[in-house]
Amino acid sequence: MFFLFDGKTPRVGKGTYVSETAIVIGDVKIGRDCYIGHGAIIRGDYGTIEIGDETSVEEAAIIHAPPNDVCRIGSGVIIGHGAIVHSKKIGNCVLIGMGAVLSIRSEIGD
Repeated sequence: MFFLFDGKTPRVGKGTYVSETAIVIGDVKIGRDCYIGHGAIIRGDYGTIEIGDETSVEEAAIIHAPPNDVCRIGSGVIIGHGAIVHSKKIGNCVLIGMGAVLSIRSEIGD
């Protein structure tokens, strides 16, 4: 489900699948050919989230932008089931394991 927040609507690239049970809120841009799994929550309510192409956000993962900041997730990334991401940056071709917790404003390189 997509939700408008503070006048901002999520944008989704061509070929991207978003589960009907996922929640995508506010200032979120998802690239092309991505996968957003069941129960995933992507919160662009207090900051901006940018997700690159061919990235997978697996079931029950949570992505929340740092307040008044941008969370940039690269292309070819896999965010594992149940992971909690409060990062400022995740580079390209990164695997975030199941149940991982990334603290606020953390940065992961390519």
